[in-house]
Amino acid sequence: MGAWVPSTPIVRVISVGCVVLLAGLGYAGVPAHAKGAKLFVNNTEVVTILTGSATFTPEKRALSAANAIKASSAFEVSSAREGAYGIVRLGVAKVMTIDAAEAKAHRRSVDELTKEVADKLKKAVDSVAFILASKKVWMPIGGTVEVEVTGPAASKTMLKFDPVGPAKATQRDGTITIKGESVGESKVTVTYGQRVETLLVNVMLPAATIGVPSTAYVMGRPADKATVANAATRAALAVIASAPGAQVSVEAINPPELVPAQKGSTKVRATIRALGRYPVDAEIDVELKNEGMLDTVSEELWYSNHPETITQIGRLYWGRVQEGKGARVLYHHLNSVGSKIEVKYVLVNTQDRPARVAVTLGDAPVHINPTYAGYMAGEQFFPRWVRGSASVIEVPPHSAVPIVWETVGLNESASGLLALHGVEGSALFIGDAVASLVSRPSGNFAYTMPTTSLADDPTNLVGQAQHVYSPAEKSLKLNYVVGERWGYIRIGQEAVGRVDDDGKLDGNFGIVYKVEALLTNPTAIATEIEFVFESSAGYTGAFFRINGLVYRTPLLQPKTTNQFFKVTLAPGESKTFYLETIPLSGGSYPCTVTIKPVGVG
Repeated sequence: MGAWVPSTPIVRVISVGCVVLLAGLGYAGVPAHAKGAKLFVNNTEVVTILTGSATFTPEKRALSAANAIKASSAFEVSSAREGAYGIVRLGVAKVMTIDAAEAKAHRRSVDELTKEVADKLKKAVDSVAFILASKKVWMPIGGTVEVEVTGPAASKTMLKFDPVGPAKATQRDGTITIKGESVGESKVTVTYGQRVETLLVNVMLPAATIGVPSTAYVMGRPADKATVANAATRAALAVIASAPGAQVSVEAINPPELVPAQKGSTKVRATIRALGRYPVDAEIDVELKNEGMLDTVSEELWYSNHPETITQIGRLYWGRVQEGKGARVLYHHLNSVGSKIEVKYVLVNTQDRPARVAVTLGDAPVHINPTYAGYMAGEQFFPRWVRGSASVIEVPPHSAVPIVWETVGLNESASGLLALHGVEGSALFIGDAVASLVSRPSGNFAYTMPTTSLADDPTNLVGQAQHVYSPAEKSLKLNYVVGERWGYIRIGQEAVGRVDDDGKLDGNFGIVYKVEALLTNPTAIATEIEFVFESSAGYTGAFFRINGLVYRTPLLQPKTTNQFFKVTLAPGESKTFYLETIPLSGGSYPCTVTIKPVGVG
């Protein structure tokens, strides 16, 4: 299908609150009034009556004429000589009779004064014969604008274009329809009698053209609304061809959650503005599909934390997502450059065929408190990760697609957790700190940024994978028996090594802990068991999945505790609990989970 230009359907320009209405809609007559012996029509003096009689003074003659004008629904002015008198009519209504005495008082003949009054009345009437709803319109090429004309002569106006080129206009039943055909300005002259109005028409190139998007794919059980929104906006952005320097804003409207194999749809609201271009506002229909669950695990942890404190712009991370492989990414950087910077992570495809990468996003807002930033990244990531919720991002050949892009103020921290899984082909994962030169939206605005061609992208593609840790998880087993020693789980204590044997990851930030805890109650009494988190080494918090459900602790001051889970074991009962957690950026580790009877110790 061909590209289409949004905002080119008919745009009606209508007047609001006009005094003059279409005749067929109850036109109320020409406004007229008398002020002494002066007759005013549409606030324009038509004549001053100089003669009269004792019973029909000049003032009364002026008032009578004003009333006759207001009572008429006509707008055609005529004049005629009837015997010794000159008669001025509005439609069929006689407005004024001019005799020899009145003409002599004006130093005119009867015919001269009759014509003069009729001409002035016609000019005043014509001034309210029609009203344009707008005096200037902007429109895109191929677009149509309807400008409503109101007033008693609305359907009888005449049109003239100067020049003829950029637009064409037709008129029917009081509506001027203008179609833009080429870039440029036109002047439409609208006339009726002595009334002349000018309508300026500016035909512009649109700020963007929009094609038909491909289906947006997600994964997860279910894929949450934010994940679906990211996939939908990325699909919409892929078909927006915007003008150079355009500002593009996209937002998914009420995206649904999707379970595996479920299809759906959503609308993406697109707003595109560019200097010298016609603004584009569109709602793009995007089809959706959940492709199921990921069948790969994150075999490696990519640790983007060197340097943790950024003192100059430059490379933050480089890795390669392989088809059928997965990696978990932790990024955590504090801006100490001296001014605002932008932290961005992009997927880059240098190959000749598309690459598809499933992205689970945990993108926290930047924050002055690095521990809070890391905690919020966990809050975003953990519920999506446990459900496998991911947007499947297609990276076209020789292109780059941003997945994280944030503005970071001085002394603020950018923190996030991601899961990347290669669905098809391979892609580079590149992180950079760059100068912040323009105003940007708050938060992660990557999903409002278009895909870029590598030919136009200055990103340095050369790099080497560093700070890669594997395995990206630690498995532990624990047996706790009621009445015996409490159960203890130490998180972040035994550091995982780098794959190049060049160091270890103190604190195991970003490493998944998988704990299989068998709880047994051999006593004859039902016992309530609690899981208690302790911030053993300092300020931190945590998220846990226990048997499929997510639990959290608040951020805790050093050496404080929080009960985050409890269960009752019946006499003689045993239960196995599967616990998962991830040490969070900015927190202090190791920390401790204690399993013990409620209220003891």
